[in-house]
Amino acid sequence: MDQRRRPGGDATRVVIAHGSPAGRYALRLLVDAEPGIETVAVTAQATEGGRLARAHDADFLVLSEQLLAVGRPGLMPASCAVVVLGLEDHPAAAAAAKARGARSYVLWDRAAEDLPPVLRRAAQPFAAA
Repeated sequence: MDQRRRPGGDATRVVIAHGSPAGRYALRLLVDAEPGIETVAVTAQATEGGRLARAHDADFLVLSEQLLAVGRPGLMPASCAVVVLGLEDHPAAAAAAKARGARSYVLWDRAAEDLPPVLRRAAQPFAAA
């Protein structure tokens, strides 16, 4: 399986930004259960998520759709992909996330199945998972 790795064999680094404490906790459990993938920071704000992604040289910022609607993560490292967790199973929701800079759109109720493969992809174009 293609595990995204940083030079030197380090794990894929993920920042989680979700407005709900329960959402942040669930996402952290999900991410950290995957071999070769680790959570490096967690926040409740989109702008802080962007700052943390820069500070930790993260590979991914996993951001809730609600946070993306009220704030932008700001300047992101070129190597950091934004993955939006959404509630709407509609192509327009994925298109709106892409328009705001997301590489992937994952439905929250399918996150356990769909998020890990997204985080294992290396540099892929935008995909609605």
